[in-house]
Amino acid sequence: MNLVQLERIVFIANVGSITEAAKQLYISQSALSQMVSAVEAEIGTPIFDRRVKPLRLTKSGECYVTMARYIMNVHSTMLNEIVNIKSGAIGEIRLGISARRANTVMPDILKELSVEFPHISIRLYLLDPTEFEAYILRGELDIALGSLPPNDPNVGCFVLNDEKYCLVVPTSSPVGQRLEALRDPKAPWAPISLSQVGEERFIATPPNTPTRDVLNSMFEEARIHPKVSLVVPSNNTALDYVKGGLGVAVLPQDFENGKQLPFRTGELSLFNIDSKYVLRNFYLLYDTSVVVSPPHRFLINRVLERYGSQERALPEL
Repeated sequence: MNLVQLERIVFIANVGSITEAAKQLYISQSALSQMVSAVEAEIGTPIFDRRVKPLRLTKSGECYVTMARYIMNVHSTMLNEIVNIKSGAIGEIRLGISARRANTVMPDILKELSVEFPHISIRLYLLDPTEFEAYILRGELDIALGSLPPNDPNVGCFVLNDEKYCLVVPTSSPVGQRLEALRDPKAPWAPISLSQVGEERFIATPPNTPTRDVLNSMFEEARIHPKVSLVVPSNNTALDYVKGGLGVAVLPQDFENGKQLPFRTGELSLFNIDSKYVLRNFYLLYDTSVVVSPPHRFLINRVLERYGSQERALPEL
């Protein structure tokens, strides 16, 4: 068998149909089917269960596809390393990240990367954090920044600094004016209890998202049951709606390029929250099965320098 056969069988497994795979590969269905049969004859066992639609991998097929993906990753890594040696790090970094972190965490770091490695391109995948691990295991992401640690030992992980959550309210609203009147000018970040806003309308992200999980834990801790009047797709949208006076929200305090917002802006008032759930880790994930190139190492180390704890040594990747 050869690399083309490996790639095509993995592609069939992804698509779930030999006919559809043949269409997308611009080859005949009979030619592709014959290739699969030849490989199955070579290994002495079926790869696909053709009795069901979409095609299902047999146990042997699952092993074949897993190892094929590994071989393809090794081959791709080898070629990338050769290119790096020959041409000074030409290639691509595929970075999984949420939309908020793409706006807050990465701009300065990516600018440094482009200066250090001008021939490297960056492809951002704006995904839900629950998807990062699967994308890395399939070889579709190199690095990811998310709020969930990995479960698979083949996905490496660095724990980054805690994200701090705060209460965000419209400054000109009645609740904003009330809380501002209680704020101590000598200690503007003194924490307040969420029970002080238990009757307010909350803006929140959907259930089972990291920020919503934090909010629900804080509600339970404070023994309050506020009304979530508006469910929005992202933290950025929630922030915009708070600015519009549609309610209050609990959001990560880190909004602008990795820099903490002041406790009061022209439109918003921010308050620390008295809660054990106010801090939350986020994580840098990477694929341990591939050789880390100099540009990847540069990006990882820059993230760790900025967001890793000062006591943690940089990784020897």
